[in-house]
Amino acid sequence: MNPTPLVPDPASLSQDQAILMAKLAEQAERYEDMTAYMMQGVKDKTGDDITIEERNLISVGYKNLMSARRIAHRITKQQIDEDMIQVEENLKSAATAKANEYKDKISGELKVLIDKVVDEVVKKFTSGPLKATDSEVLVFFKKMEGDYNRYGAEVTEGSDRESFTSRADAAYKEATEMCFTWDRGTALATHQSNPSRSCSELFGVHVRDLRETGRGKQYGQGRIRHGYPKTR
Repeated sequence: MNPTPLVPDPASLSQDQAILMAKLAEQAERYEDMTAYMMQGVKDKTGDDITIEERNLISVGYKNLMSARRIAHRITKQQIDEDMIQVEENLKSAATAKANEYKDKISGELKVLIDKVVDEVVKKFTSGPLKATDSEVLVFFKKMEGDYNRYGAEVTEGSDRESFTSRADAAYKEATEMCFTWDRGTALATHQSNPSRSCSELFGVHVRDLRETGRGKQYGQGRIRHGYPKTR
């Protein structure tokens, strides 16, 4: 069964109409729709042109999509690891193999979402013709890149995990360095509610979590509302 086309089509809307539809989709908890409308709403904007509200709406939409997959992966893995799949003993091996296939499907969806966020959101506003020049905006999106690669490290092993960890490491480090480039090396002065305020802690905390334990300490819980989502 083919997915139903999104109506109204984001491409048919003005920027203001698309952002209005994104807010409506958020209230309806339809986050795939929300992200599609938001990216139409900022389609022609540079990183310096998008507002804090627009950045937050983009972040909230993708963070909820990611949260659902992180939770699904955690629960599925827990069921497998704790031997909670209730079947007859002679069927357990086959059932576990199928459960692992399902877990891998979820992690595959998660990795596709990471690529989408990095390629279509982060790179849009941190490189190329629409790149921001405002350090605060660059920090916001490099932090997002670090977060999503960290989520990839949570659900992978071996070389894949090392790759995600290294990319998270690099993005957090770049964000951290930008925080301290303003005003002759002093920390970027930001309001308490501003997400960039926490970037200077990310490199030392989140990446250490991954390198020492092999997992992020927490998975997302529940949906994230409009306003900047928690990083952990």
